[in-house]
This record gives sequence, structure tokens and C-alpha cells, in this order.
Amino acid sequence: QCLGMRGIKALLETQVDGEPQKIEKSYSPVSLPSDAGFFDLLVKTYPPRPGGGLGAFLCDLSAGETATLRLKPPREIHGSPDVVNRWQHVGLVAAGTGLAPLFQLARILLNDCRTLASVRLLFINRSPDDILMAEQLRDLQRQHPTRFSVVHSLTRPPADWTGLQGRGSVQMARLALPPPRRANVQQPPQAG
Repeated sequence: QCLGMRGIKALLETQVDGEPQKIEKSYSPVSLPSDAGFFDLLVKTYPPRPGGGLGAFLCDLSAGETATLRLKPPREIHGSPDVVNRWQHVGLVAAGTGLAPLFQLARILLNDCRTLASVRLLFINRSPDDILMAEQLRDLQRQHPTRFSVVHSLTRPPADWTGLQGRGSVQMARLALPPPRRANVQQPPQAG
């Protein structure tokens, strides 16, 4: 069975300071919605703390261990779960784990032979070590050199960093993303 354009809510019942606590966190798959029998999540591990720590729990699971996950309703973008053939140029802005749903969207657009949409991503992180899925992003660039590009910006760059710096700005968006155009904004297909 395929997951489709759905997110996942992970649930964990645990003890914090001797008190029972239920922790919930939503995750967006990075695998394609059409992948059958599995899905991939981007999970960053944080140490357990009040109200958090679910990432550490998931990352520490061994083969054969389980976690409680719940499917969320289908995700819609501008009123429709259909994303293919809706845009000519797509600009995405992500920071940290916010990359997950945008990475999935980029993969959908780039892997569908019915569309030739270009995808440009502005990805903001603290340092080079914080750039999640760096190899997978490089793979997308290698596989789609004329249709996919990534511009990185760091908020705590090392001294030798030559890329963009900062949390984001209009100037940064103009540099990294496609310009706004009427052709880039299309209505979702009508049900019929």
C-alpha cells in the first residue's frame, strides 16, 4: 500500500520525572508518495526532555522494534494533493527539518516525466554540519542539473564559508528563488 501525500504523527508514552507523559510529533515523509510497502522519514535526534525526545526514541529503535504511528489526512497544496503539471518554476524555502515536506515535493516534481518544472531551494541552517540530507540534495542536483538547484545560507558560518549568510531576507529570496510570475501560479485541477 502507498502512503500518498500524507504525513505521519508519532506517539510515545513515557515517564518524565516519574510522571506519565504522552509525546506526539508530526513528521513528513521524504519518500515518494507512490512508494509501496515503506516510507522514509527525516528524523533529527534530540536528547529526551519534557515535551520532547521522540526523535531520539525513533532513532534508537532496532530492527524488529516498533513505534506507534498514525496517518494524517492527505496533505493539500493550494487546495489539492495533486502537484504535477501545476507549476513551471517552484521556489522552496526550508530551514532544518522543515526540509522534509519540501524534499518530497521536489522529488515528486523532478521524478515525474509529465512535467518539466524547475525547482529552486533556499536551505537555511546554522552550520555546514547541520545541513540535513546534504548527500541526497547533491544527488538531486546531479540527476537534474538543469531543473534543480540549492542555495545554502548559514546563520553561524565557519570563517571559510563563501556562501550566503543569515536567516533569510528578500534579497536572499530574489537571489535563490524563481521570480514571481503569473505562469508560476496555477489553480488545482477541478474534480469532475
